[in-house]
Amino acid sequence: MNLLFFSLIGDCGPPDRLPYAELADAFKDKTTFSVGSSVQYVCRPGYRRDPSFEAAQTCRAGSSWSKPEKFCIGKLCGHPGDLPDGSVRIETDLSFGSTVTFSCNEGYRLIGPRFAKCEIAGKGVHWNEGIPHCESIPCLPPPDIENGTHSGDQEDYTYGASVTYKCNNVPRGSVPFSLVGEATIYCSSNEDNNGVWSAPAPQCKVVKCPEPAVPNGRRETAYSPNYIYRSRVIMKCLPGFVMIGSDVIECQENNTWRPELPVCLRMSCDHPGDLQHGSVHTETGLGVNSTVTFSCNDGYRLIGPQSVRCVLFSKRLDWDRPIPQCQPIPCLPPPDIENGTHSGEQENYTYGASVTYKCNVVPRGSVPFSLIGEATIHCSSDAEKNGVWSAPAPRCKVVKCPEPAVPNGRRETAYSPNYIYRSRVTMKCLPGFVMIGSDVIECQEDNTWHPGLPVCQTTVSVSSASTPTATVLVIAHGRIIDGRKPPYAVGDNITIECDAGYTLHGEAKIQYVGGNQWKPGIPSCHLKEGLSTGVIITLCVIFGALVASLAGYGAYKKLHSRKRESALQTSTAKYSTCKP
Repeated sequence: MNLLFFSLIGDCGPPDRLPYAELADAFKDKTTFSVGSSVQYVCRPGYRRDPSFEAAQTCRAGSSWSKPEKFCIGKLCGHPGDLPDGSVRIETDLSFGSTVTFSCNEGYRLIGPRFAKCEIAGKGVHWNEGIPHCESIPCLPPPDIENGTHSGDQEDYTYGASVTYKCNNVPRGSVPFSLVGEATIYCSSNEDNNGVWSAPAPQCKVVKCPEPAVPNGRRETAYSPNYIYRSRVIMKCLPGFVMIGSDVIECQENNTWRPELPVCLRMSCDHPGDLQHGSVHTETGLGVNSTVTFSCNDGYRLIGPQSVRCVLFSKRLDWDRPIPQCQPIPCLPPPDIENGTHSGEQENYTYGASVTYKCNVVPRGSVPFSLIGEATIHCSSDAEKNGVWSAPAPRCKVVKCPEPAVPNGRRETAYSPNYIYRSRVTMKCLPGFVMIGSDVIECQEDNTWHPGLPVCQTTVSVSSASTPTATVLVIAHGRIIDGRKPPYAVGDNITIECDAGYTLHGEAKIQYVGGNQWKPGIPSCHLKEGLSTGVIITLCVIFGALVASLAGYGAYKKLHSRKRESALQTSTAKYSTCKP
């Protein structure tokens, strides 16, 4: 309410309290200060003026006070002094309100206050506590022991002092005393910095363990008439025996060996026997801790553990788990298919069994069913030894591809009323045309030919260097073996191969870059050295004669087919001559 009132009229209320200074007496009782007026401060007890800054605040427009720099700083206490055998830690500085901490070096304890604080004293400041001192931590004299002495002879024992104990000598032939415990102890300290010895004083006592006799074993360590405290003996089993327990034993203060004496056993696990339809592998023998592994033959899977270990049960050795078995890998019955049957008749199918599928017979004149997929499948196994069939069951489906009609071409294969699944047809172009695509096509299950029907293009004359056209590229004495198609678009690649007896000059793989240009240039096929033109012509004539004979025979057979077939056959009776 008051702040809102002052904000409305523009004046300031009393300024905020400062921890290090208070308002001068002339301003303490005022409650309203006009804009532009100032107030003065005086330092509180324990602080002194810093002449670098003005001890005042000014009322500003908006009823706010200016923010002064800290114009009073704490008065300083003197250094408390050094602490012999200890240290003085100054947390911040030595000004009013600061604290110092006292601590002693290891082996000493603090007598006096741990902290001191710089406080007001009259018109000044001083430390509220005097400096303590560090006292060496004392221990009580070390205790004497029966049948022994220690090396201590001083009156006072302080931190770090040590004494060593030893046992008294005994007459010759008697069992000597054994020192049980720490031979040397030290004056140390506990959490409260009180002196304590590092361990209890030891004892001098007669300790004698019996001769370590192990049936079917022997002592490796030399014989001793007296096995006293901490005597160590190494044991070993005779040949053909195995040790159960530790081979090193030590005499204890209660006249017993620890760990207890081992046992030497002439034992081994029985051979697990033959594994029917599998193998037993005993690479490490049949003794204690040996492992036997098992594996099954192809077509079988392991039922039980893959390995067993020979372990000790009380005083006998036996295998830690039951011996496994090999079980034939089973498959589910083969699935039945629509419009077909399979040869399987048995109830159970195991690894290696096979079934063959066939499609049902259809009435005469109907399109027969085609078997799509593997006709014979086998019971096999996956990575986890589960039975699986080698392939999915096939399907019986009516498949019929259309008559393969290619303009300017003809079918080389005999006519069939039904081109069913996987029927293959060979195509050939008429004279004066060149084939783009594959000359052998196959009927697919979707009633289409694969690859697609070829195209017979008009042959384009080319020079020996070969020239591209917009639709077809013909290589003299060579052919395109990959990428042939009409027309070629920018970026298309083709691969060229020369005929037998010719070598390729240039790159085999080229790319169309547009404007009837290829990159790199179109290669050419040149006659190999050592082959004459006459030899090439002779080979061409012989080959041409053979082709003509076969063509005549084919024409004779096709005279009895439909007129369309005869007309097409007679149109292919023209042959090109071979040129070198």
